[in-house]
Amino acid sequence: MAQTTSGGVPVADGVGCCGGKLSKEAQVRQELERRKEEKKQLKKEMRELEIQKLRLEFENDQYEKKLKELEANLDSEKDKSLVASVCDTKCQPMSTFLEAMSRACRR
Repeated sequence: MAQTTSGGVPVADGVGCCGGKLSKEAQVRQELERRKEEKKQLKKEMRELEIQKLRLEFENDQYEKKLKELEANLDSEKDKSLVASVCDTKCQPMSTFLEAMSRACRR
């Protein structure tokens, strides 16, 4: 807390009310108070960062689940496509069949 003169004028850090230096004890108290406030602020920031981290982890888990679903669906679609292309091409010439297989594998 900033000190003021008897007239209410703010006094610079390290200067007493009568223009003299603050005692060593007063300087230590000021430093201790400043560090307590700094520590309180850092704890608040850490709490906010922890909450943000948990949110990001949750979002990441959701994205991973969605990705696995999409990959499973993609594999399923590839299998269906491959089966359909084999069934459609069994009466066609071999080159057309191989092209269909090639396309199915690229997907």
